[in-house]
Amino acid sequence: RLPGRREMSPKRVERVLGGLESARRRLLSEAEGVMDPEFGTRPSPNDWSIAQVFEHLAQVDDSVARGILAVTAGKLKVEKKSGDWFRYLFWSTGAYRYVRIRRPGALDTPSAPDRASSLTRATTS
Repeated sequence: RLPGRREMSPKRVERVLGGLESARRRLLSEAEGVMDPEFGTRPSPNDWSIAQVFEHLAQVDDSVARGILAVTAGKLKVEKKSGDWFRYLFWSTGAYRYVRIRRPGALDTPSAPDRASSLTRATTS
């Protein structure tokens, strides 16, 4: 819990988690119809393949899970920072939808696993 912020109610947490699970199911449903080699093919040199998107999502899931474990175990303290008002405005107003962030090629996901491995990892995260 951030200082000055209310704790999320269990009902809100359930709604958020339900929304995330629903989005995961929709993503998996859409990906089921895409077969190799299209699954691993980048649409353009500047865009990720479906396999790379799945790998990125799996890495983010792992990172968030480790962070949650660290916070709940008391190994990591979450504190409000002076720039949080800007971050709040950025997300609460929906301004994030108008910003496109390009990742340098050096930060690209490594070669992503094949379709079967990607789908399996996505369903077990």
